[in-house]
Amino acid sequence: VADIGGGSGAFSIAMAMRYKNLRSTILELPKVAETGAEIVSQYGASVAARVTYESGTALTAWGLPESSHDLVLMSYLSGSVPCDMLLPMYQQAYRVLKPNGRLVVHDFMVDDDLQGPKSAALWALQHV
Repeated sequence: VADIGGGSGAFSIAMAMRYKNLRSTILELPKVAETGAEIVSQYGASVAARVTYESGTALTAWGLPESSHDLVLMSYLSGSVPCDMLLPMYQQAYRVLKPNGRLVVHDFMVDDDLQGPKSAALWALQHV
């Protein structure tokens, strides 16, 4: 798994605890990666060995090898980046995916008229 903007590692930790062969690389800003690694270490050696951090940003070239991941997860990321950066970010995701890999976008999405749903609109306001 490439967990892009994975923050504390919550999703990667949960997946690693459920799937014992799963490995996840979380791409995060340097300070967040440092704190996240401390959080991951609290889940034991097995999880800590399989959930690692790569310092970086979703908005620049990722330091992940081409065709290296079965799954790219972007959770609460797409609505937090400038619109003109979405296509390059998704292109990066497809670059690191193995053939037949999956891109999972998990986010709050507002309707085209930007009036709702309420929870998505409130989420988006936090990032304005």
